[in-house]
Amino acid sequence: MFKLNAQGGADQGGLLDWEFVDEGLGLLMTIPAEPRLFHSGAAITAEDVQFNWDRALGRAAYNPDFGGLAELPDIGDVTIVDASSVHLATPSPEVGLPPQAGGMQFYSKALIEENGDQWAAQNPIYGTGPFRFDGWTPDQEIHSVRNDDYWQPRLELENPSGATGLPYFKNLTTTWIPEPQARIAALEVGELDFAGQIPWDLAKEFEGDEDFAIHTHSAARGLYVAFPKNKANNPLNPDEPNPFADKRVRIALNLAVDVQEIIDTIQTGREDFTYTLAVGQFGHHPEFPNVRWGFDPERAKALLAEAGYPDGFEMNIHHPSGLYTGVAQFMQAVANDLRDIGMTVNLFSEELNIYFESVENREQPNPFLFIEPANDPLFSIRLVTHSTGIFVHTNDGLPGSPGSDVTMEVDALAEQAYVEFDDAKREALLQELALKHYEDASWLYLFELIQPHVSTSRVLWPQFANKPGGIEYSNFRLLKA
Repeated sequence: MFKLNAQGGADQGGLLDWEFVDEGLGLLMTIPAEPRLFHSGAAITAEDVQFNWDRALGRAAYNPDFGGLAELPDIGDVTIVDASSVHLATPSPEVGLPPQAGGMQFYSKALIEENGDQWAAQNPIYGTGPFRFDGWTPDQEIHSVRNDDYWQPRLELENPSGATGLPYFKNLTTTWIPEPQARIAALEVGELDFAGQIPWDLAKEFEGDEDFAIHTHSAARGLYVAFPKNKANNPLNPDEPNPFADKRVRIALNLAVDVQEIIDTIQTGREDFTYTLAVGQFGHHPEFPNVRWGFDPERAKALLAEAGYPDGFEMNIHHPSGLYTGVAQFMQAVANDLRDIGMTVNLFSEELNIYFESVENREQPNPFLFIEPANDPLFSIRLVTHSTGIFVHTNDGLPGSPGSDVTMEVDALAEQAYVEFDDAKREALLQELALKHYEDASWLYLFELIQPHVSTSRVLWPQFANKPGGIEYSNFRLLKA
């Protein structure tokens, strides 16, 4: 909906232009003078803009339960101002709203109302992006062609203008091949030019092969294990105090895990460490490399003993199955390192729907593996850092819960950042928040995921985004065979 820059912020010149009005309590969205067209050729209208917001917020009369943007801040009325402008009201200033909504899917009101959301979810449909749907074989492949009416100029390396631009090639066929070994086989015999999401143990076999190229990018996900630090009681024994409420315990668990070894031996060796905010993300504190907990199992044992756990204690860690490449292997390494300092660690791998339902509903009392989204920092904080976040443990009623002082300080800094329109002041607030959260050992900080892909050597991918959330097909260049 809005143009995103390389840092994940929102700029002008996208599907819609935008500006804050009403002393920050309103967002005015305007259709630019240069036509913005659906793939059908129809121009987008103010009615389409209002409809897409109402649909995403679960307010569309035909389907009030859709709620695709339920994680966004409270939003008031979405009102058509004139033929090219729509006004969105917020109860309080929300400086992070444009980047948080920047990637919102945008569809024709008439098309969705005629066919419904279930149809839209199950079928490639006509939108507004750089590629246009041109047919498909369900569960096998999708054919797309370049949208030559796309308004974004083609990206130039010297002067990038947005997250997507007019593609360099005309036809794109996306083939569904579930098994990575099968994708590699298809690549090697010339059936594919690009094989996406290849585990590193397969991708690294192509290092030094002049006929192929390895592409890696941050998957915009910083992995961590969330501690239930603000709960009063031990998750495994409600009659005992909560060991995770003790900062010494949380520091010890961080010191016990050799994250660098996991990066070097299980992952690609190119991963950044996880911090409260991702490396390169707006608000990332420049001091983070100097304050990283590091690996020190002897100090970890001493801290556990000082906290009253000389022989460790039992803990469960839950993680989703199959969502992250190699999750079973790297979580086993985490558990083994914790066992080396005397901890009894039980790993639980859960189906995605069960896992996310328990976390989102705050029904998971134990530590769990999760991600720090490396996009807009306010979005990340709202989801996983603020005590009211969707993916945060229950807090047994702040203030007054164990370890709540720093949590409340972090919350206060977040709430100031939400409404601070001055970039320098907002960055300073975020840096203070991130450092305070990290130094409190609020999580067990692991690493940022790197996603490997393999292509033929004729595929060039100059990445635009600092932390691409996916494959930037629009930026591919194809050398002549």
